[in-house]
Amino acid sequence: MLDFLRGIGPGQILLVASYDDPSIILKEESRELLRGLGSSAAQTLGARDGWVFAGQKAAEGSAFEKHISSDEKTNTFDKWPAVIEISGCFKKT
Repeated sequence: MLDFLRGIGPGQILLVASYDDPSIILKEESRELLRGLGSSAAQTLGARDGWVFAGQKAAEGSAFEKHISSDEKTNTFDKWPAVIEISGCFKKT
């Protein structure tokens, strides 16, 4: 995954969706690379959190992201939070 994230070039768009446990897979360097693409939630993802992210390399302010923390008291689907939807447009580079 690190090689893939490192290889994203200017203008390329990255789409990410996670619903189980991104906190284990995302090591510190992965989180920093995602932050560089515009993610603000990659730093704080926890177990079973719902997360959707769309970012574009070298395009400031163009990221779309939604994060729902897993909480047994408020989860919609037993151990998982609600469905996440995002939409938006990226500038042509």
